Amino acid sequence: MNSEVANQLKALIKQYGTKILDEPKRYRALMMDLCGDNLKEIRVLQIALESNVPRELLSSNNIPYEILSPRLAQKLVNEYALAEDAALWSVESWAFAFELQTKPLSDPREKLTKQDDSSRREKQTVSTAKEISDHLNKRLEEADISKLKGVNAVYLFNISEDNGGVFHVHVVVKDGKPSIVESAHHHPDITITMAADEFNDLLKGKLSALSAFTVGKLKVKGSMALFMKLQSLIS
Repeated sequence: MNSEVANQLKALIKQYGTKILDEPKRYRALMMDLCGDNLKEIRVLQIALESNVPRELLSSNNIPYEILSPRLAQKLVNEYALAEDAALWSVESWAFAFELQTKPLSDPREKLTKQDDSSRREKQTVSTAKEISDHLNKRLEEADISKLKGVNAVYLFNISEDNGGVFHVHVVVKDGKPSIVESAHHHPDITITMAADEFNDLLKGKLSALSAFTVGKLKVKGSMALFMKLQSLIS
């Protein structure tokens, strides 16, 4: 897709204002005068115009643009059978014309690839979180929880992935009985930070919490006494 067409669209909006949005035939005629060799780009921009995409971009103040953009692009894919890259380029070009974007999108495939990579990382993180949560739950079920007698505390685990993802699991110990929640906690009594692979090794008994702490693979913020009570159960 030609980014110069987006520049011409921006110039058109600057000259005629948003009233041009109510005159699709006039829009097309003006764009044909400005960049008539780019029929595909003019067509997909007009499809977006007739689908009310520009108005939605201007009126959706409460929705972050990063969320709104792919949503509107998907709307064009579903309703008009546009290719994903053409739909995304159209939405981003209108956004650029309204100065919601700082530069036109010349190659939407690059952004789609980044979105796919981000989605893939998120799915991998969710999968790993479930796996570790299951391992942690199993360890606690098999452990002698009498060692937690008298403990009332919240243990937060911040687990980092190689792909940049981070997930949180916290263990609530109430009257010496632990329960696992797959989320962060705003006011933990102790926070334990560790890489996912090493935390898995710890749960599988391949790595001791004490040795991991000694070499800096496991970081603790909070009461070391609480840490020592839990580490005797999970490592």
